[in-house]
Amino acid sequence: MYWICFKTNAKQEFLAKNYLISKGFEVVLPYYLKTIRHARKVSKVPYPIFPSYGFLLYDENVSSLIDIKYTRGIKHYLKRTDGQPQFIPNKIINEIKSLKQIDGTYRFDEKCFKLGDEVKIIEGSLMGIKAIFKQRIDEMRAQLLVNFLGRINKVNLDTRMIEHA
Repeated sequence: MYWICFKTNAKQEFLAKNYLISKGFEVVLPYYLKTIRHARKVSKVPYPIFPSYGFLLYDENVSSLIDIKYTRGIKHYLKRTDGQPQFIPNKIINEIKSLKQIDGTYRFDEKCFKLGDEVKIIEGSLMGIKAIFKQRIDEMRAQLLVNFLGRINKVNLDTRMIEHA
């Protein structure tokens, strides 16, 4: 038994996962709850950590490859140059599985900012202003450099109030 990676059609990761599970495959599709803001409404929706990709346990049976290839939502599985499936080391899959939480989501910092990243403030009195990420103060706060009235100012904000620009 080996792990292989499959590619899905756009935004059909969960559909493909459900069909593969119904065919008897063990599937790993890491996801997190993404916050969506639209029309003054905020909701959380499942979003894959690796958009359009997932992993499944392959039993080395050629008929299984046909099942995978013709599953609804699947584009193809990743192959080597000889056409055989590209195997994923168990160590990598075990690392991914270790990030799974009780609610089914995976620990993932969706707002992993680095020094110098351009960010956009999405809440508060500075909403809509672009800034430069300077440093993380603690788990929930960050220091930004904001060009305000022709002068660079340091501003400390909650990291939930910023996103990548």
